Amino acid sequence: MKLNNTNRLVVLNTRPQKQARTLSEALKKIGVTVIEQPTLEICPLSNSTSIQKTLSKLPQYHFVIFISSHAVNAVAPHWQPSSATLIAVGPTTLATIQETLSATAIAPSTYSSQGMLSMTELQHINQQHILIIGSDYKNAELTHTLQSRGATVDTLVSYRVAAPTIKPHFALKQLKRSNVDLIIITSQASLRQLTDWFMPLDANWLLSRHLLTISENIYRAALDQGWTNKNTSLSENATTNAIVKTIRSCYH
Repeated sequence: MKLNNTNRLVVLNTRPQKQARTLSEALKKIGVTVIEQPTLEICPLSNSTSIQKTLSKLPQYHFVIFISSHAVNAVAPHWQPSSATLIAVGPTTLATIQETLSATAIAPSTYSSQGMLSMTELQHINQQHILIIGSDYKNAELTHTLQSRGATVDTLVSYRVAAPTIKPHFALKQLKRSNVDLIIITSQASLRQLTDWFMPLDANWLLSRHLLTISENIYRAALDQGWTNKNTSLSENATTNAIVKTIRSCYH
């Protein structure tokens, strides 16, 4: 890709603040300039009644799927040992389950909804009961596919995601001044917020930035928004190591 006039890759890290730090530090170690602009904030529920009520029914579930480490932390105060098979979307969530819930879990080899749907354990699930624990941002594909395989699927909203309060005109001006080359997007909700902020102000600038995505669904959503195959990359998964590896191989 063509770098800005400093010949130093400038990356916009859009992950939520706490998650952004680890990735930013890893990118700085390989000589990348990092700008953090979270597109989402993680917000706790105002009360835990729904969590307590749903977790009281844990014995009826055959599988419990955790969409993120935030989901694990949110239910931890109310968690009770369960005979259900626990499934984590990726290694960070897996580690959080093991450390926070003191429970055993499994994870797919590809850290995404598609990866979970490809797991052997979730192929023959007719008349099985599954609980998906995540945010208020619904994963329709995961739910519908499991239902099409004959499972009964319930969802538990354990936290909410919200857009940070910013001044889009001012933020865009700062990003342009910083000569951002590449934007990292790790969720469809993040992509939607990014385009909501900046597409109406300067679509040409936004769509001319290179985009790094972490799943095929996000990749396709980016193409639908107007990015092209030439300036959109796909990381193997959402881990820091995978993102750094992709940047090193694609952007030198």
